[in-house]
Amino acid sequence: MFTRYFAILATAATSAVAFEVVAPNSQTWWVAESQNVFAWTCNAEDHPTEFTVLIWNTDHSLMAAPQAIIAQQANSDCSHLLTNQQVGFKAGTNYIVQLADTLNNTHVYGESEPFEIKDSGAAYPTTTPGLESTTATAAGSATGTSSGSSSSSTPDGAARATVGMGLGAFSAILGFLAL
Repeated sequence: MFTRYFAILATAATSAVAFEVVAPNSQTWWVAESQNVFAWTCNAEDHPTEFTVLIWNTDHSLMAAPQAIIAQQANSDCSHLLTNQQVGFKAGTNYIVQLADTLNNTHVYGESEPFEIKDSGAAYPTTTPGLESTTATAAGSATGTSSGSSSSSTPDGAARATVGMGLGAFSAILGFLAL
């Protein structure tokens, strides 16, 4: 009987609310003490209207625990330009951005692929996979257009996408477990 519940719970976990962090990712990086963009899938009916943005690193010499960089981020924004103060972390690899419940940061809705934060003054990536209309400039702004025109400091809408994940299955599983 326990095996049946475990199988149902495993299936439901894959159907739970999930954001996909589009940027940063394993092919792009952030620059320390500079403006950087992060973007996520957004506006699906089952996504929460807001979440907390955390950053963490498994290398405890770089970061002892996950740290909130935005307490309440509106899901409808789809992307956010971080200030140089919000990205004041040491250069290193294996950083992860997490989107979590605003009341319980251990309930993570989605997370980025591991990515690198380069030293302050490093060049930005020329393109950001997943953000086809976005490129970064070395001047410190993290967005622009794919044609190479001047950068823009407002990335809102850069990654508008939806993910159709259902909470119904997850709620049903919790009901079975309560039996």
